[in-house]
Amino acid sequence: MASGGPIWLVECSWHGNIRVNPEAVGILSPPPTTPSGG
Repeated sequence: MASGGPIWLVECSWHGNIRVNPEAVGILSPPPTTPSGG
């Protein structure tokens, strides 16, 4: 499963690893320039 590259990182992030991996957040989350409701 770890084979493939950054793919495993995205999959794990979706599960909840995103909290431990701030880097994944920047990749999945849009830029700060995008209007956010929060």
